[in-house]
Amino acid sequence: MTQENSYHRPKLIIDDKEVLFNISGSLKLNSSGNINSLSVTIDSVDVQIQSLFNKKLELFLNDGSEDSVPIFNGFVKEVKPSERNVKITAVDVRSLLQTARVTLTDFDNYDGYTIGQFLHAYISDFINIEKTLIGLDMLKDIHPPVYMTGERGENLNVFSLVKKIINKTIDDDDLENPLGYFLDVYEDGTNSNIVITKDKLLTSVPSYVYSFTDGLENYEGKKRNPANTVFYDKNYFAYTNRPTGIAPVSISKQKDSKTTRDLGLKQILLEQSQKEEITITVNKGKDIGLGSIVHIDVDDEDIRGAHRVQGKQISFGKSSKCTLELNKKAPILEKFLS
Repeated sequence: MTQENSYHRPKLIIDDKEVLFNISGSLKLNSSGNINSLSVTIDSVDVQIQSLFNKKLELFLNDGSEDSVPIFNGFVKEVKPSERNVKITAVDVRSLLQTARVTLTDFDNYDGYTIGQFLHAYISDFINIEKTLIGLDMLKDIHPPVYMTGERGENLNVFSLVKKIINKTIDDDDLENPLGYFLDVYEDGTNSNIVITKDKLLTSVPSYVYSFTDGLENYEGKKRNPANTVFYDKNYFAYTNRPTGIAPVSISKQKDSKTTRDLGLKQILLEQSQKEEITITVNKGKDIGLGSIVHIDVDDEDIRGAHRVQGKQISFGKSSKCTLELNKKAPILEKFLS
């Protein structure tokens, strides 16, 4: 059961004006690089519907105390009025990249730019023209740098292009613990800053420790049999002695046999690092960032231990509820290489 909070007063601001009617809704975030979305219901019909589209929107959860930084900052994209209320859908600032387009040719391109330099240049030149819509102060590059050299195409979706490049990048300095990257936003109280975030090691100090006596309300979990055998170029590679049986993944031929085998190994290691899919409901740590590490202290051996936050959903209104998704299935790297 969701714990009632003695102080829970969510505040919605649209176009720098506070909405004074009762509100309720849900916020969804995930670390696959997809755009965060907010659905909110305003319990009034006395709202100027037409003036809401594309307006800046901020949500302060104010759960337990007054927040100085919004938990969500974005733009209104859909408004649905009814006889009793108005329903609004908003998306985060990365949506500006989703509607942006770029054409890259042999004569006009971003060759030599890192992915971070490309984002900074494109946003500065074509989005932050009259005012700052996407903060750039916290934008740092992937290490080692990943370059835009060779990227070509007409009328390319900027968000999809950047997401493809970032999602296929793996920090494999430690082969036993490969770490992925994702495009995220960070609120600093002034701007929504675009950032490239790297997954944290499971051995990192956890942001929160959850137990049934401290923050954890319930959990659901399932254990996957992750890939342990890769088939490539009429060959195969087996990871460990495969005590749970063969769990294959097939990799189509890349530029050479070694590249194909290495890609398959990275896929296996990614999946081996995320064997459990867990959903927990918590009543603390609703501000936790995606990619953060949490430790779950329960009796179940398949659940107990460190896990990575891959998604978050918060519902709010008269009370609030927070659900965290942990260790979702790893992305299929090959699909980013076509």
